[in-house]
Amino acid sequence: MKTYTPWILIISFLLCSPVAAAQDLAKDFKVVFINPGHAQGDATGRFWSNVSKIMQAAADDLNVELITLFANRNHIQMKALANEALEYNPDYAIIVNEKGSGLAQLKLFAKHEIPVFALLNGFNNKERESLSESEQKSLIGSVVPDNRKAGEYLLSELISLLEKNSDSINLLALRGDFASAAAIERAHGLQQVLSAHKQVRLIDYPVANWSKAEAYIKVKGILQRARVDIIWSANDPMAFGALEAVQDANLPYPVTVGGMNWDETNLNSTLDVSLGGHVVLGAKALAMLSDYHQQDIQPCEMNVVIDIFQSSLEGNMSRFLKNLVNDSLHKIDFSRFSQRHPETALFSLETFISQTYLPLPIEPSTDNALLKGNCA
Repeated sequence: MKTYTPWILIISFLLCSPVAAAQDLAKDFKVVFINPGHAQGDATGRFWSNVSKIMQAAADDLNVELITLFANRNHIQMKALANEALEYNPDYAIIVNEKGSGLAQLKLFAKHEIPVFALLNGFNNKERESLSESEQKSLIGSVVPDNRKAGEYLLSELISLLEKNSDSINLLALRGDFASAAAIERAHGLQQVLSAHKQVRLIDYPVANWSKAEAYIKVKGILQRARVDIIWSANDPMAFGALEAVQDANLPYPVTVGGMNWDETNLNSTLDVSLGGHVVLGAKALAMLSDYHQQDIQPCEMNVVIDIFQSSLEGNMSRFLKNLVNDSLHKIDFSRFSQRHPETALFSLETFISQTYLPLPIEPSTDNALLKGNCA
């Protein structure tokens, strides 16, 4: 009969105890994400619910405890959610600076010495200058898509799709809002292309607050007083609202409509073009925070702009959405986007489309998809 020493018994007990199990499951750090959208989507589409869906998959692979609080499109509620976030005692907070709502959140987190990371909508120079020195130090990084290039890309695609070679093309542009960095930058991109295409005339430039219903009302009224050949929309829900207004108007001529987001409803839509891909950037944010927490990334690398938008005309949108709808995110190893991984991969939309990983470029340049901060 075998006998066991007391030490062996003690060690066996500890290894099998709930305490040991909890330690095995312990996360590296805790992040609170204040999501401006709804958990299940809303009138502005499912973009924000998909952002959180992808972030949770990334958090699981990166061993991060992610807590998501949804503001339900109520920007006033965001500060209240920031107060609620404090109760979780997070190591970091991820916020979205929509309509300038991020400043109040940042100031609150800075007061409690919680580092803040900005996702998708960052802070402009004027907003940064309004921060105290300690508040500026609390803002440790950001990841945003190249929204200016997206605005250019969408209008260029729409113009190229227009069949007739007319000396005059009437353009209607639907902006998201007046204040968000994404809305402003996309509009700047639109203006850049307009300046190079003198045959395109901007007939109206209304704000529809990212909403399908508001876009429908705005476009319906405009179509009653002007001919419209192209409708450029800062997101897909507004584009769908515009398309519905066009269909209800029974116009004797075609209207080319495009937007951004790659919403799932696009699978059976008749939008002429949609840009998308930026929905995955929350995963990049968590990978960067993971590297920051482990001190594997330089502070000067913590603010990046990613040229990630692809056009539906490239043929990848349906594959991307199929993977998202079918919950194929578990097939992606998000830890490969961390610098700690022995085979670190380039953060690329291609991974979300085909589950393949692209190697990091040997010498990063401004031509690459990832634009890093200046570490010179």
